Formats: sequence, structure tokens, C-alpha cells
Amino acid sequence: MKKRQKQVNVWLLRIVIMLSLITLSIAPVTAEEEPFAPSVSVTPRIVSAEESFVVRVSLRGQETKQVSRLQIDASELGIETKIPVDLELFSQTVPVRFDTKPGNKTLHLIVETDDGLSTEIPFEVEVREVPADEPRWDESVIYFLLTDRFADGDPSNNDPHGIGYDRDHPETYQGGDFQGIIDNLDYLDALGINMVWITPIVDNIEHDRRHGMEGSQYGYHGYWAKDFETIDEHWGDLETFHDLIDEAAEKDIRLMIDVVLNHAGYGMKASDDGNGIDHFPSHEDRQRFVGMLREDPAPHTVTGELMGLPDFITEDPGVRKALVGWQSAWIEKSMTVAGNRIAAFRVDTVKHADATLWRALKKTTTLIDPGFKLLGEWYGASIDNDGRSLLGGGMDALLDFAFKDIAQAFIRGDLERAERQLNHRNNKMDNTRLMAQFLSSHDEDGFLLTRAGQDEGLFKVAVSLQLTAKGIPVIYYGEEIGLSGKTAGNMDRGEFSENRYMFDWDKVEGNDLLDHYQIMVGIRNDFAPIFARGDRQTLLAENDPGVSVFARSLDDEAVLVALNRSGDPQLLWFEGSELESLIDLYGGARVETMELHGKEGVLLQIPAATDGGTAVLSLGNIDIADLHLELVDETLDTGD
Repeated sequence: MKKRQKQVNVWLLRIVIMLSLITLSIAPVTAEEEPFAPSVSVTPRIVSAEESFVVRVSLRGQETKQVSRLQIDASELGIETKIPVDLELFSQTVPVRFDTKPGNKTLHLIVETDDGLSTEIPFEVEVREVPADEPRWDESVIYFLLTDRFADGDPSNNDPHGIGYDRDHPETYQGGDFQGIIDNLDYLDALGINMVWITPIVDNIEHDRRHGMEGSQYGYHGYWAKDFETIDEHWGDLETFHDLIDEAAEKDIRLMIDVVLNHAGYGMKASDDGNGIDHFPSHEDRQRFVGMLREDPAPHTVTGELMGLPDFITEDPGVRKALVGWQSAWIEKSMTVAGNRIAAFRVDTVKHADATLWRALKKTTTLIDPGFKLLGEWYGASIDNDGRSLLGGGMDALLDFAFKDIAQAFIRGDLERAERQLNHRNNKMDNTRLMAQFLSSHDEDGFLLTRAGQDEGLFKVAVSLQLTAKGIPVIYYGEEIGLSGKTAGNMDRGEFSENRYMFDWDKVEGNDLLDHYQIMVGIRNDFAPIFARGDRQTLLAENDPGVSVFARSLDDEAVLVALNRSGDPQLLWFEGSELESLIDLYGGARVETMELHGKEGVLLQIPAATDGGTAVLSLGNIDIADLHLELVDETLDTGD
């Protein structure tokens, strides 16, 4: 019996060994034959043309190392360019074009591997109608203000640390706060603003950066952060911030806050020593960013220190996670009892941080709110130079640093070149590749002072050009009442100060320039779809005498804009009696009938630049191709 059991055991052992050998011999074949099958998920699956969605790619084990490139074919959303998927995040945020028809859309994930193979994986999203009451991002008119410089609504927070600020110095705190903005929302509403961009709200360093030198320099602008999770006590508290959001929402004004993820404030590196400087960041403050800041920055756009500010290691996944988490948390923290919250971030120094950081920020904010927007400051950006920051690069729009050059060329007499550039810009832009045009900013010299030579007439023409151009107009606080200054003045009085003035409320009443802004913003809002998404066609551009006429059109509706940079009124004649009922929306005058060259027509007077230099006609469904127009001399004999 024992001998038989021993034989059975030997045979069983042989069988086990044979099976093991067979398994070992076929295992590699099974692994090789196992299909390469990444999975795709979409959040949210139902979006409108005002929103974005996140595509996430899941890979198994070694598949991650095999992938050389991931792209998304979103042609069914009207996006012709394939969108690259970030291989650090294995996810990508995708926008929806404004003219995408509702319904199910099939997109494709294109997977390329190291061995040259390519696989396409289909996935679906559903596009819904944009609700009529949903704000359109590309129809925004933004008002940018420095919170500290707009209005002082609560004197109790002017000097929370008892420092004794010298308010005669331009680089110290002036007392502006959230309450000051709340108190003046009626002013912004009357101006026609529908989004307000305010400087960073987070807690900033407290010490005087020019300690021991003449003058002072504090973080009144908000770009020198000490704690990203706390509101700076100079502006108010979270309750007042919520009040601002709610009261703005009652006037259909949304709030955009400035965020900085590239750097911290001076004195926040672990190795920094205040050497007895009052209110210098404490050891506990510096511990907040331990391991996150470069101790030995390299002279590089991304890895260097901007203006000597402590630079975050933005290419480090852990640092990236912390920065994105801190800033995106403000979307939830801003939620009020009434259900309102911030609508967008203006993102500082995009050029100077790792590109994956911005894609991670866009992904996170989209998962919180698919309609949340990012407006990036990529210094030097234009429609032809976006630093790969648009269409999958993280930003929904970029500030257009080239626009002020176009406007300057226009008002200085090179209308023909400016018109070519504006048409080119218009043709390349849509809501997935959007620019925000500005004339002045806190980092730029004031346009009125330096580019228009203090000529308010020429400045009005530039403003009309800005407000009738495709893209998002950004009005810098105070320029609408004639405030303007240089950013680099006397260094002993502080860097970048003269164009960061206190708003002068005494200049509001009876201000002719402000009237111009109100009329033009009103016209833009009345025809928002045309100006935001319409075509642009130059009908006339003459450097001498300095008149440009162009049409903005969308579908079957058109608006005609005539601008005059000269010091005299100009007469524009249109052939056709069907135009005689038109009214100049800017000046309120009806066009006059007049016969020229034996033909019936109408005469439109374009005022001199000093009087606005602008005329605007709503053409309704009049075909632009049927318009025949010419400038006429005031003394011209208009008969046969």
C-alpha cells in the first residue's frame, strides 16, 4: 500500500512539474497576445458650448511606458487641430466650440506606442443647448482693478498690523478693500461691465521690501503670497468676500480673481533671514513652503526667479498638487449661501511655470465647474504667439499684448496696416482660441499718456477699436476717466507705481471720456454675439484723412463701424435709399438722404476724434456686399 501511494505521489509530482513548464513556456506568448487596450472616461459627459470636459486615460502596468503620444481627435466639436494629452497627467481638458450643434459627438483617442503602432479609441460626449440665461465667456467685458487702489469702504482694515503706512508713498497700502468695490458696484453696472477682475485675495507678506532704503514697498498688489489658504486682512474677510460675490451677481456681474502659482512672496524661502526686519515672515510662515521653492534657481524662463521672487518647483508633481489644490479650493470656498461663486481665474506669469501645472489647474477647475474659465498672462502673447497655452494648453484665453500696438498704429495714421492685422486676428480667433485685448494695465504704461500722447480724442478712437474687436475687452480701472501713468518712474519712489494710482472719484461726474466708454460698452453688449463671434470685413481704410469703415457680421445680421482719427468731421456716402431709416447708434443722429453722381443715397457724418471719432450703424439683414460707399468732401457738388 505504501509503495503504491509513493508511485502515485511521484506521478502527481511529474504532472505538476510538466504543467508548470507548460505554463512558463506559454506565459510570454499570452502577455504578448494580450490586446493593448487603454480605457477612456469623460467628465462631465454632457456639456454646452460654454463649457469644457476632462478626458482621462487609464493604462495597465507596462502600457504607460509603451505610450509615446496621446492625442484627441475632436473634429466633431469643430476643432481641426488634434489636441495632445499630457503624458504626466494622462488626462486632458477639451473645450467645445461655440457653433457646435447639440447632440451626441464621437471623438477619438489616438494612442501611439514606441514600436510605431497607432490605435484609435472612440468615446462620446453629448453637447447640449446653451441656456439663454447662461453667461457667455466670449461676450464678457472685463474691468480690471487693484483692490487696494479702487475704493476704501472699511477704514478699520487699513492698517491691521499697526505699521503706520505712509500713504503719500505710491508703493504702500492705500486702503482699498472688498467693501469699497461693493459700495461702487452701481458705477460698474452703469459702465456696462459684466465681469470684474480683482488682484489676488490671498494673504501677503507684511514687511517693507525696501527696508533701510528711501521709501517703502509693500505687497499691496497681492502678488507676494505668504499663505494661499487665507484672505489678506487688508481686503476684509470671507464674509465680506461672499457679500461682494452676491451683490455683484444681483447686477449680473461675475467675479474673476487673480491667482499666482509661479512664486511666493519675498522672504518665504527656508534659507531667508529677516535680520531683524519688522514683520518679516516667521519660521512658521516659511515652513509652509518647505521643499517647494528653489534654493538654487537656474537662469531660465521656468526655473529662474522672476524679479528675485522665490520660485516654486512647478515641474515637481508634489509641488504641483499642492499649488493646484490651494488655488482651486477658492472656487468652493467662494460659494455663498445664495449659491453664487467666483467664475474665473486670471492666471499670473503663465510663461514662467511648467506647462503641466496649467493643464492640471484646468483639469481640476473643470471637474469642479465645467464652465469655470482661466485667463492667462503669457507675457508677449498674441493671436500668432500663444505659447501653446490655448486649445488644450490650460488657458481659455490669453491677454493680447499685441493689440495695443495695433491700436497705436491706427490712431497714429497707419490705418491700412492696422485693418489688415485686425482682420487676420479676427479670422484666427474663436472661443477655443480666444484673446483678451487691453490698452493699459498695472504692468504696462498707460495708453493715453504714452501712446496717445494725452490726446483724449485719439484715445477715444482706440477705445472704439478695442470695444468693437473680436475677443474679450479688458478695461483697466481709471483709464475710462482719463487716469494714465508710466509703470517705471523714479526708482526711489518705488518700482511700477505711477500707473497704479488711486481711483479718482472726483473725476466721474460730467466726464466726457466716461460717456464715450458707456456708449461703446452699451453698443457692444447690445450686439454681443456679433462682436464676440462675428466676421470682420474692411470696407474702407484711408490713411489720409484717417477714416476706417468695417463691418462686423454674424449669420444674417451686421453692424457697421466708422472711425475717424482726424480733427475734422468726415462725411461718408452710401448708395441706396433703403438705408435712409438708419440711425447712428453712437451719436443718435439719423442719416441724411443725398444724391451723388446722379444716384440716390444717404450721408453719414463721422464726428471728429475730439467728439468721439465714432459712428455705428445696425444694418440688420442688409447685405454687406450690396454696400457702395465713399468719402465725400463737405463742399462737393452732389448733383449730376
